[in-house]
Amino acid sequence: MCNTFNRKAKEIMMYEDNLLELYDMPLYICGDVHGQFYDLVNLFEVAGDPSNGFRYLFLGDYVDRGMFGTEVCFYLFALKIAYPTLVYLVRGNHESRQMTEYFNFKSEVLYKYDDEIYSMFMEVFDAMPIAALVKGKKSGPFLCCHGGLSPHINTLDDIRQIYRFEEPPEEGGFCDLLWSDPLEEQYILDADEHKEISFLQNAIRGCSWYYGYKAVKTFLNRNGIKAIIRAHEVQLEGFVEHLFKQEEVIDDIEKGGMPPVITVFSAPNYCDMYFNKAAFLVIKDDGYEVQQLSWKDHPANLPNWNSGIDFSLPLIGEQLARMYYAVLKRASMEEGDEESRRRLRAKCMRLNKMVTFMGRMRGEAEGINMVKPFSEHVTFDKAMSQFSRALTIDRKNEKRPSPYTKKPWQTL
Repeated sequence: MCNTFNRKAKEIMMYEDNLLELYDMPLYICGDVHGQFYDLVNLFEVAGDPSNGFRYLFLGDYVDRGMFGTEVCFYLFALKIAYPTLVYLVRGNHESRQMTEYFNFKSEVLYKYDDEIYSMFMEVFDAMPIAALVKGKKSGPFLCCHGGLSPHINTLDDIRQIYRFEEPPEEGGFCDLLWSDPLEEQYILDADEHKEISFLQNAIRGCSWYYGYKAVKTFLNRNGIKAIIRAHEVQLEGFVEHLFKQEEVIDDIEKGGMPPVITVFSAPNYCDMYFNKAAFLVIKDDGYEVQQLSWKDHPANLPNWNSGIDFSLPLIGEQLARMYYAVLKRASMEEGDEESRRRLRAKCMRLNKMVTFMGRMRGEAEGINMVKPFSEHVTFDKAMSQFSRALTIDRKNEKRPSPYTKKPWQTL
């Protein structure tokens, strides 16, 4: 039943173009969802349901990090099947075998279903379009994708000619559409330096590029595009307008123009630790507006779908080993003869290794998804502080993994 459902969604999307062309407004553009099913349901409740004629474009990253990726996919696929001309799904960098094996979507599917269902999910992901061209009567056109620009993509026709029905490669235009980032937040540069940069290697991602103002302006002018709308990066307010420190951009916005790049992120309180808002864009015939959302409560799952016993045993074992280690260490200093102290010190060494081993087991049990529920009623200063802290802690997980990269819980 599940595979029949997935297969129908695949059949619909595989006949869509690489570059969707969407001209009916208003259109709601949403960023990353990352398995946060209850926040996705809330988004539809706030913005409007497709059954009532509301149109949606999602920019990828439906799975991983959150614990309800299967529910997110089944819900969005159901909407795609029921309303194929109202709901559009663009592929993100997490819709891949590499990322879902490294993070938690594959283990989620195997826990809830089986390997056959997982393989079918990957086939659906392979069928997803990779970008969209959005144009209202007086607004746009806008290029919408998950990541952004590429030195390998000069025109919209370059996007149309990509072969997309495969695992995203490690370089090239297909990779960059899913992985690249605008330069502004990554480097401390003055306005003149920003103006002259096209592309720099993307150190945080470990692949793809940062695209600068020169690359953005060149692409927009060459293709008659007003702005790039993309996702891919968590934002405290759920969105950010990238100005690249350019006075001409600020002047243009003051006259009613648009920022050249807009990032939108639709997973509030990302990973249950960022304190960020979610946002979505409403593209109208004569402009756009941003709407923001806070997060909703969701059922708590133990990381990696452990049972209470399996999850607790490593922690109990670690604490018992620590306790015995402390007792033996004290005894080894107080025992009378040297031979007794030697034997106790040897036991201490073995227990110390056990503490380390149990600690690693605990880290693996906890994985990357420890549930940390927070109230949505927090001050801006507290949210900013927590957001900055989460960015620092989580930065290593933004890099594209290699076969030799340790999984997130192995680096704790």
